[in-house]
Formats: sequence, structure tokens, C-alpha cells
Amino acid sequence: MVRGEAHERVREMYHEEVTNELRHTQYLADQIVTLGGKPQLEPDLTPPEGSVQEMLKHDADEGRIDGGNYRKLAQMAGGEGLMSLKLQMEEQAADEERHGQTMYRFLGKSWS
Repeated sequence: MVRGEAHERVREMYHEEVTNELRHTQYLADQIVTLGGKPQLEPDLTPPEGSVQEMLKHDADEGRIDGGNYRKLAQMAGGEGLMSLKLQMEEQAADEERHGQTMYRFLGKSWS
């Protein structure tokens, strides 16, 4: 858990991140239904272990992976002529990158 006054900015960042991730999830679920599929959600609700720094590093690294997956989905959507979906996936990839950069700044590291 992120506790104490020293981590107030980290808590605020995670609050914004969770809200943003819920919007991403809802958008993807809606698109899957629109395209005739059935969304399958299997969230990992395991609380993070270790320090705040370890959690930030882990989440930033996961964000890199997610961003890559969104870019692949954007490419697929573009190939199918689904331009609004393509643009949204590109925006979600950019969001993941921005979140990762923020986490790395909290860690005092550069995003490269």
C-alpha cells in the first residue's frame, strides 16, 4: 500500500491511473460487443508486494507492454478499416507511455 504524506503524489497518480484504466476497459468491452464478440475480463486483483518503488517500476514496465499491445491493436484496426478504433488504440498506447514516464519520474529515472 502507498501510505504516508511522502507518497501523496503517488497516491494521486494511482487514483487517476485507475480511473483512466477503467475508461480503457469500458471502451474495449464496448468495442468487442459492437464487433460481435463477448468481452472476457480476468483482472489480477492481487495486491502488490514490496516497496512503493518496486510497485512503480513493475507498473511502468507493465505499461510498456500494454502500450505495445495497444499499438498492435491499432495496426490491426487500421488494417480492417476501423479508423476510430485505430485512433483510440493509438491514444491508449500514448496514455500508457505517459503513465510510465510519470512513474519513472517518481523513481528518479528516465524513460528510454
